[in-house]
Formats: sequence, structure tokens, C-alpha cells
Amino acid sequence: MRLSSTRLAALAATLCLALAPAFGEGEVAAPGAGAAAAVPAAASPGAAPEASPAPASAAEVAAPEAASVPMRSITTLELKTVASGDLEGQAESVIVVDLKGPLLLSYRQAYEKASGGDVHRFQPGLVAVFAPGLYAELVAGPLLDGEGEVGVDGFLEATYEFGKASAYARAKLRDWPSAGSYLTIASVGGSYDFLSWYTVRARFFYGWNEAGESSFSSVFTNEFAVGPAFGVQAGWELGYERLEASESLPWGLSLGLRYDLARGLRLKALGEYKADSGGLRSAGGSLVADWRF
Repeated sequence: MRLSSTRLAALAATLCLALAPAFGEGEVAAPGAGAAAAVPAAASPGAAPEASPAPASAAEVAAPEAASVPMRSITTLELKTVASGDLEGQAESVIVVDLKGPLLLSYRQAYEKASGGDVHRFQPGLVAVFAPGLYAELVAGPLLDGEGEVGVDGFLEATYEFGKASAYARAKLRDWPSAGSYLTIASVGGSYDFLSWYTVRARFFYGWNEAGESSFSSVFTNEFAVGPAFGVQAGWELGYERLEASESLPWGLSLGLRYDLARGLRLKALGEYKADSGGLRSAGGSLVADWRF
């Protein structure tokens, strides 16, 4: 059966969650429609990503600091209400194992709840560190929805950190072969540390699906370090999306907090509001526990 645009949008949105960056951790990204594949305005194949502090980007998983610990666990919980009044969200767990060499192994498992249907995601991954500050991550695995359909989801991301700056590029695909439906998202971005306590990040996304629908979004965040263990993030996003029967200019605002506890545990919280000329698209938040041990 062919997936509807609504369902595609919901799936895209869900993608964003897991891909959104955790401020202070490096770039990540993924956009999503309807909700978010990282998330925003959500409802189109490439809507802006939810600025969720969710983990799972190559930068986070493969950052040099990650290579200094044998294991890392990142758990993300996200919940939001959408324009229809329904609740959507995601629960994801990521495990990273350092092989004490140029390679790191990762495994992601997630449950995504959206108005278009529930999805279970299972993704093994591999991170290759080519040189200090230069690394790439490849992730791919099966999807299983509530109707028993099987799909594939994965991405390839490369990150380069140099001096006070960083840059990344990512290509992501979610495909349901039996339904003839797919969602593709390409993104690029970077960051720059203007001051020891102030960092600016910019991310740009373009997504499209098999129905010819597409969207573009730009996401900007300002990160402030308030002491050695506390941080604040404020961001906004602007986009354009073209569906089969309409066009819109989605926008969003976000505010996040970070707190580092002892024993390598970092907690992050993020609240977001997404809208367009028609009113509310989504409003909600996410929590992330990042533990290095």
C-alpha cells in the first residue's frame, strides 16, 4: 500500500528527533516534516528538524572526546502535541563502544509514535576516525511499522573539526520498498566558537519524497556556557515547504538547558514551538541523558 503524504510527513518528523543536535556536543541533523526528523514544522518531507537535544550524530558519537571512554550510552525521550491535537514522540537508546583504535561501534534502537503510524527502528553503525577532528559515521538498519511493513533507514555523515570551527555533511534515506515510498534528506552545517563561552551553529536541510513534495529549512542556535557545568541554548528556524496541494513558510523557536553531573553524566532538556501562517504545528520538549563510562 502506498504511504500517504501525512504519514510521510509524520515519519520525517520523527527522524529529526533522533538527529537533532545536542548543544555543546557537535553537529547533527536531520530535518523532518510534520514533526521531526529532527523536526519542526512538521509536515513535509524535509521540514526543519526539531532542535531536540537528541544524540546520535556522527559528531556526538565519534567526537574525539567520545574516543577517550570505552562505552557511552545516550537515551532520548521526546513528546509533543501537533496541530491535530494528537501526541507524538520518540524514545531512543544509543550505545557506543570504543574499540581503542580508528573504529567505534554503535547500536541504536528506537520507538517512534506519530499520527501516521508507529515505527520501531533497529540500527547498527560504524564510526571511522581518519585523523584528529576528521571522522565519518555510517548507520543503517530495518524499520518495522504497526502494519507489519518492513523498511530501511540509514544515513552517512562526515564531520571535520578545525580550530574553533566545525563542519558536517549528511545524507539520510528512509525507504518502504513494499509501499513504493521513500524520504530523502540532505543536510550541511557548521559551528564556530566566537568566545570561550559562546558558540553559534547553523544547519541547512533539504528533503524530498517519491510524490515530488519537498522542503527546505535553516536552523540557527546560540549556545552559552554558564559556568563549567551549566549551559543554555536558544535557537530559531525558518523554512519553505511544497506539498501536493499547498505551500507554506514554517518557523520555530527553541530553548534548551544542559547540566553536567559527576561521573560523566550529562542531562539536557529542550522546549520547542513550531508554527506557520496557519497557526500551531507542534509544541513540546525532549530530555536526554548522556552517560560516558
